[in-house]
Amino acid sequence: MKDIQDAILDMGGRQSGEGTGLLCMAIEEARRYQPVMPQMKVIWNSLNRRVGKGSAKTISKALERAVHDLWLYGDREVMATYRRSWLYDRPGPKEFISVVAARLWDGVERTPEQVG
Repeated sequence: MKDIQDAILDMGGRQSGEGTGLLCMAIEEARRYQPVMPQMKVIWNSLNRRVGKGSAKTISKALERAVHDLWLYGDREVMATYRRSWLYDRPGPKEFISVVAARLWDGVERTPEQVG
């Protein structure tokens, strides 16, 4: 997960932010399913099991805030290396998680059974 944290920090994420931590965990979960992006409910359920944050809505809001803050206060030039449009258009959490997970994917295909 260090590579994910490093990528988010390079984009200007706050190391101590709770939302940043959830975002890193969400990207880690999505990366495990590559080359297919899992449904967001799979990610929400995984995060809920790991951190006990409650409802999907609570987790969804935290991810939305983290991506929004990253886009507002982070380094858009670095973000644009993942997707050029992010220089001008704020990504939603699903798009952000999907693109970063695919970029940081290790190239090993896994079935959902292998993911566990």
